[in-house]
Amino acid sequence: MSRALPAPPPWFAHALRAQRSGDRAERWALRREAYSTLAAARAAIALSAAELPNLARHTEGTDTVAATLERLVDTTTACAVHLDDTGRLTARHTRQLEELIGKLELERERLGLSVLPVSV
Repeated sequence: MSRALPAPPPWFAHALRAQRSGDRAERWALRREAYSTLAAARAAIALSAAELPNLARHTEGTDTVAATLERLVDTTTACAVHLDDTGRLTARHTRQLEELIGKLELERERLGLSVLPVSV
């Protein structure tokens, strides 16, 4: 999980810039990196869960964090597409992002994971 936790913020920050940067290649590279890192985290979680109970307990609950991170990346992608098309976010998009960020922060606190600053 420690590798996955920093993955969304660079994509998040770049994708949600209010201006159109025109650098589609960079956006896609960051998006691929975020999804690749999440896939690696999910694989590590599955492997750890299959270990002996003394080892598996250290990853208990991290699958929920990975699912929330994935939803955040998915939502950020949808918002980036909308920004490309319209130049602005709707209140619905902002609310979805805020809810996911809040959920992620609660999950991280519950598991004792470090919290990265993310804002909409």
